[in-house]
Amino acid sequence: MFGKHEKPPEEAEPARVSAAERAKILGGGLVQVVVIRPQPLTYCLFVNDHYVDQADVGSLFVEIQGPTQDAPDGAVQATLEHQVKPADGGEAVTQRTELFPCTVEIVGFGRRLVIVAAHANSLEGLWMELGLKPDGTTFEIEGAQGLRVVLDDPVLSAQLTWPDGTEEDIFPQVSET
Repeated sequence: MFGKHEKPPEEAEPARVSAAERAKILGGGLVQVVVIRPQPLTYCLFVNDHYVDQADVGSLFVEIQGPTQDAPDGAVQATLEHQVKPADGGEAVTQRTELFPCTVEIVGFGRRLVIVAAHANSLEGLWMELGLKPDGTTFEIEGAQGLRVVLDDPVLSAQLTWPDGTEEDIFPQVSET
């Protein structure tokens, strides 16, 4: 009767996850290409936060195709082919890595293309963005039928295809020089 009343047990608060923990790149994560000049084609490529020397890159290929009669589910693929040096110091071998699910970002000549695929081989959770506005937002690509990106020295090509068959080059400075 006397003294403090016992408080009912409070529900335990969920442990707060640190910002540093949330900032981690998980899984296939992030592929970034920063084009420095078109001739000779010079770029930096990073997979997650690991630099891949341009001399070791065979090719980067991204193919996104909306549904068609032949492929009612569409097609989503991103492949990086590059040389990997084994830990034992042996001879480098060519490795093909399927990248999706991940984010692919290509920046060059004042242009930016971002492809986010939440699932491998699926249009579900896929979105593409162009540019970067002064307020930090982008132009979302809506209604496109396909996108094909090829980075295969000395070529960088990013072709967006609309339902009427019209194609647009996202990085014309690279293909014009």
